Formats: sequence, structure tokens, C-alpha cells
Amino acid sequence: MIDFKPLTTEHVPFLVRWFNNPNANEFLGGHGKLTIKKQVEKIERQDKNFKSFVICQDKKPIGMISLNKIDRQNHNADLFIVIGEDECRGKGIGKQALKFITDFGFTQLGLHKIYLRVHVENTTAIKCYESFGFTREGILKDQYFKSGKYYDELAMAVIGK
Repeated sequence: MIDFKPLTTEHVPFLVRWFNNPNANEFLGGHGKLTIKKQVEKIERQDKNFKSFVICQDKKPIGMISLNKIDRQNHNADLFIVIGEDECRGKGIGKQALKFITDFGFTQLGLHKIYLRVHVENTTAIKCYESFGFTREGILKDQYFKSGKYYDELAMAVIGK
């Protein structure tokens, strides 16, 4: 069973492991090694413009999904998701998490649009987003630099019903 719990500092050891796992962070862009201290500070700094949830399978944390940069004036937010446990990817959990967070954003927060950016080479994620109703809005050229190379990102969004 998949459920969602608000992100708290008790989840920090999981986040640090996931974000430092090369399999989980391959397409997240390089932001340096994550430490427990940095992650605790980040969670404690979150304000009303962030809503983050831990994705749990049978009560075990396996990933995280969040709405960031919640813009209440323009009714939109930036989506972020990571399935941190290697054995949990490719099992439809991401789609369940997308349903949860978009329902939350559109009904609880009154958003009109939820957008995201995804590495253009992350075809598995792009297919998942498209099957869920996200549409392509454009390419951000040379958006980030990792391992000596620049990478493009695809901007995608879904509009509320």
C-alpha cells in the first residue's frame, strides 16, 4: 500500500541516502553531496510556499514528492519527485504519487497549473508525466552542468480541470 506523510526532520536520513544515491539522483542535476545538517536546515526553513511529502510503501519511506515555489497569486507550483529506493522504481509508484500531489495541489491549494522540469534524457520519467497528462512546454538549453557537460531540460505542465 502506498501512502503519503508530511515531510519532517525524522525523514532526513532517508533523504540524505536517496539524494546521495547515484541511481536516484542521476537526472536531478548536480548540487553537491547532501549532508544531514544541510537537509535539516532546508526542512526547517520551508515555509507556506512548499508542501513536501514522503512517499511510503507499506509504511516504509521510499521517496519524496513536493510542490515548491507555490505561487498563490498566479495559482501555480513547481513539482519535484524522487523515488529513492532502487527496487521501487518502474512499479507505478510515481504515477500514484503524481495523482496524490496534483489532487492536493488542485483541490487543497486551488492551483491552476503544476509544472516541472525534467532532464531530456530521462525518457522513463517523461513518458510517465505524459501518460499522466503533462504536456511539453519547451526546452531549456544547457540548463545545468554535470560531469564536464551541459544538459538540457524539458519544461512540462498540467493544467487543473
